[in-house]
Amino acid sequence: MAHPEIHAKSSVRKWGGKPEDYIHIHRWFDETKKWAGHSIHRLFRHHSEGIFELEKIYGLSFTNSDGRTVYTRYVGEQHVKEDCNNYIPSAKEWLVHMNKEKKPDWMTKTLKIEDNMENTFSLGEYVSIKQLLNSSVQDDVNIGMSNIENLDLDPIYIFMLAKNCNKHVREKILEKYESKFSDAKFSHYRKSIDRGWGMKVQIIDLSWDNLYDTINEYYSDDRDVKKIFSVQFTNEFTSNINSIIKYKFLDDLKINIKW
Repeated sequence: MAHPEIHAKSSVRKWGGKPEDYIHIHRWFDETKKWAGHSIHRLFRHHSEGIFELEKIYGLSFTNSDGRTVYTRYVGEQHVKEDCNNYIPSAKEWLVHMNKEKKPDWMTKTLKIEDNMENTFSLGEYVSIKQLLNSSVQDDVNIGMSNIENLDLDPIYIFMLAKNCNKHVREKILEKYESKFSDAKFSHYRKSIDRGWGMKVQIIDLSWDNLYDTINEYYSDDRDVKKIFSVQFTNEFTSNINSIIKYKFLDDLKINIKW
């Protein structure tokens, strides 16, 4: 059962700002612990109707300390999903399953949220930032950029995110974090290529080969970065194949990267 402070830190990872921007929402959901000490207290507010009630109390949106607009409903959905195993039940579902001997997973399991989150960076968090950076809404892109800065991410994550972005956002990221290439781990990413007629152009090579070699040499014990690399590489690889050939067996294609 996660403490409101931990939920608030999770909100910061999604939308930027500070835990204080979100803590009142998470405390509202969990104040029903005073009514029933057991996890069953969630039946009072941890459902879709509870999220709509949240909006009535705190408004449809608010501005966090980064100056970003955050929708109250999104924060409510985050809290309920984290406490209900990535599911948002209805109030009726709570009542239907309350006295059943076999209860659904969302009533008995929660998503794992690390209290010491500054030392971890999960695949889910990576995907959330990637989605923000690739959004067509500029405010979302700004939140994604802010998250990279607030989380003080290792450069390997920054460069993988840059690779997974559209050209415009990639250039913004590489320009902002240009100093990271002075690190010996990434200095070889800078390359000079001959465009002909004696013209040389400086580029940043974010190829999967470069990223793989860096992870293999410098992050050999980091399971998080290996998992993120493997999933992102596999997604791009299978997407490229499926854009050319659409055989059904490709849906079951598994790629095991050797480290």
